[in-house]
Amino acid sequence: MRFSRDVAATFAARIGMVGLGVASSVLTARALGPGGRGILATLGALSGIGLQLGNLGLHSSNTYQVSRDRSLLAPLWGNSRRTSWGLGAGLALLTAALAMAVPPILGEIRLSLLLVSVACIPFQLLVLFGLNLMVGLGRIPLFNVLEVAFRGIGVGALFVILVLLGSDIRWVLILNLLIAAGAALAVSLVLRGLVRASGGGGSRTDLALFRTSVGYGTRTYAACFLSYLIIRSDMLLVNTLKGTADAGIYSIAVQAADVIYLLPMSIGIVLFPRLARQGEGDPLFAMKVTRHTAFLLFLLCAAAALLARPAVALLYGPGFAPAVTALWWLLPGIWALGVSTQISIQMASSGMPWSAVLIWIPPLLLNVALNLSWIPRWGINGASASSSLCYFLVLALHLALWRRRIRGSLSDALFLRRSDLQEIGNLAGITGWS
Repeated sequence: MRFSRDVAATFAARIGMVGLGVASSVLTARALGPGGRGILATLGALSGIGLQLGNLGLHSSNTYQVSRDRSLLAPLWGNSRRTSWGLGAGLALLTAALAMAVPPILGEIRLSLLLVSVACIPFQLLVLFGLNLMVGLGRIPLFNVLEVAFRGIGVGALFVILVLLGSDIRWVLILNLLIAAGAALAVSLVLRGLVRASGGGGSRTDLALFRTSVGYGTRTYAACFLSYLIIRSDMLLVNTLKGTADAGIYSIAVQAADVIYLLPMSIGIVLFPRLARQGEGDPLFAMKVTRHTAFLLFLLCAAAALLARPAVALLYGPGFAPAVTALWWLLPGIWALGVSTQISIQMASSGMPWSAVLIWIPPLLLNVALNLSWIPRWGINGASASSSLCYFLVLALHLALWRRRIRGSLSDALFLRRSDLQEIGNLAGITGWS
């Protein structure tokens, strides 16, 4: 029941963040228009790629290692701080250099805007590493409160600068930088207190532990980066091939898909440290969680398909109506990606074999090839269809790998049993299911 409560609390926090994210999206879309919204989405994707490049998988490694041995908290935090500042600054410069070397990446976007955006990367890395240490310690409520607080402060400040002050996109990016710096300071203060409470002394660097972290993190790093490229490459290609206006409209469909993906992500946040504490993971429990995820995610996708048109019209206006069809094409793939996420977490909790990393490469290559062909022909609908097809390939490869490793059947991962229905009914407060 504690697992279910933590999942419910984490999902509720994510829903709160979704509401704040929608408010932020509506504010920027209404104040800046499709072009401005497209600029923000593209810069966010570029900064996100830099963030993924710079984390070395240490966010997953932090959760994995501290969940197994809490005495490692102090050196893990010390290593995380130094990695954030060193690699974060380097990645910010590298992202900017890449954009200057390949001008089509930015398209109509000014370089000065990118520089402000990538300056957030060191602070975002520090927040990422610190929050994942809290998850590994089992401090799920603290983790949720901090994330919601950071998002809430950001939306409030965005309302002030866009609505009350009438500022432009430059000030939105400066605000994002200030919020990132403040979040990094807050996480640092919290982790300092947790380190002292654990009796670990000050946060110190441990090179031997760093090498161990990178050894595990390299595999999760590669898998996370490849998966991020699959998920976000379509946004960059839409901006490059169709322009910022189309990218702004497509970002609404992507944002809606991200909202739905919060369910499997919330489950994964709680599932990963629990499985990691078991040494080699717990495939039977992981598969039960995967079955539940597949069922609940199907219901959520169906509801999103029905509500998409009136929601987009109400929140964003008729100029963003094409995002509805793009979302419909994207929804089957989000279901497949959410189910494969739980299988991937089981692999990560048992040491993350390289086979679980390499299976992301074929979908990535296919996604880029299809996007280059389909976006010019079908626009944002082509980007959505390409993503869905590739997410199903991701799921098929994960299922094949899982069957080979634990010799289970596909029904164990995808189809509910009678006992599963009883558990879901009990969690939902339905007593009549039997």
